[in-house]
Amino acid sequence: MTEYSPKQIDMISKACRIAGVNYPDFDVTKEWVLGLAEVAKEATDENKHSYRDYDTDHEMADTEVPYMTYRLWLIWTDLQLYQEYDFDYFHSNYGDGFLHKQDLEYIPQLACYEIALKVIQGWK
Repeated sequence: MTEYSPKQIDMISKACRIAGVNYPDFDVTKEWVLGLAEVAKEATDENKHSYRDYDTDHEMADTEVPYMTYRLWLIWTDLQLYQEYDFDYFHSNYGDGFLHKQDLEYIPQLACYEIALKVIQGWK
C-alpha cells in the first residue's frame, strides 16, 4: 500500500469531488486520480491569466485515459462508473438490441475520459 502525503490526499479528494465520485479504494485508482489532479493543477496554474483552449482540455483528458485493460477496468469498477452509464445508448446503435464486444471495450475508456475532462475543466 502506497503512503500518500496529506497534500496528495487533498488533491485526490478534490479531484473526486469535482468528478462526483467516491474516494478510491485501490492504489491504482488513487495514482490515476492523483495524476489527473496534478495535470489539472498544472494546466490551471499555467493559464491563470489566459483563456485555455477547449480542444486543449479534451486533448489532456484523452492522454490521461489508461491504455492498459486491467487498469482501465479496475478504475472503472473502483470508482463505480458503471452506475453512470445508460446502457440503452449502446443498444440503440444496433437494431439487434445486443451490446457488442467492441462496445463493451469502449465503456471504461469513455468513463475515464469523462472523469478526466471533468477534473481538468473543473479545477480552480
